Amino acid sequence: FSSTAAAAAEAKVVTAAAAVEEKNKQIVNLMAERDRLRAMNVDLERSAARVQQRTTASVEAKIAVTMAKYHRVQSDALRDLAEAGKVSHQSRLELRLRTFE
Repeated sequence: FSSTAAAAAEAKVVTAAAAVEEKNKQIVNLMAERDRLRAMNVDLERSAARVQQRTTASVEAKIAVTMAKYHRVQSDALRDLAEAGKVSHQSRLELRLRTFE
């Protein structure tokens, strides 16, 4: 085995070791990036859940306000009709009960 062949073999080993070291660095960097993206995903999921809760609460509040306005207007209209003698007290109660069905 000549010294030239030994030197060439040693150079190949050194080159291969450097390539392996570079690949290991890439793997470590990719794993760190994966962990960063996972953490970002968790943050995004939490944020989306908060937005969903706020949106749902906001819509539910708007529905409650709208229903309260509807019932108040309906009650006022039924009262006005009853006062004008157009609707009997019994009919007024029946109409009010139907609105809650």
